[in-house]
Amino acid sequence: MYNKLHEVFEEAVQDHATTSLNGTESDARMSYGVKIVRNHLDNSIEIFNTAKGGDYYKELDEDEEDELDDDEESGMGAGIG
Repeated sequence: MYNKLHEVFEEAVQDHATTSLNGTESDARMSYGVKIVRNHLDNSIEIFNTAKGGDYYKELDEDEEDELDDDEESGMGAGIG
């Protein structure tokens, strides 16, 4: 899943429909309530569903992650479109 997450992040960077949320410790993109973050320190990728309730963004659950790895299409656009 590591390589897939990095592919999805790079797709988000290239997608003009995403909003850039880059900071000093991470690069991030957001679109349709999905936020993908790449940490500068360890190059890790986290994906959050910002539409789930609560005080903090919640990471995608297993079903939501599966949407990013669909058989026909893959990536952030396919998962949120």
